[in-house]
Amino acid sequence: NEANQLIAKTYVVVNLNQPQVVEQYMTGVREKYRGRGLSKWLKAAMFKKLTTEFPELEKIETEAHPENHPSRELSKQMGYKRTGGEKGFLIDRAKIVQCLNA
Repeated sequence: NEANQLIAKTYVVVNLNQPQVVEQYMTGVREKYRGRGLSKWLKAAMFKKLTTEFPELEKIETEAHPENHPSRELSKQMGYKRTGGEKGFLIDRAKIVQCLNA
């Protein structure tokens, strides 16, 4: 922002010995900047970077707390599927590419 403060972030962990499965953690946006699509933009930028840098990428795993409805809804909108656990979501490469081409 204009005050040079971090306003949004997302964390990604890539095991370079097994880059087929990437773990994505907390995506967050400062309260003042929420509702502008920044989380979706961050995730899409992450998709683009990961598919470019890791062509062997097969899927991205993430979690969303059961009460974090905005995060859970965004994950669903972007093509993530529940993995059976209460918090887990997964998106495969085909869905990632589909999201980038939308």
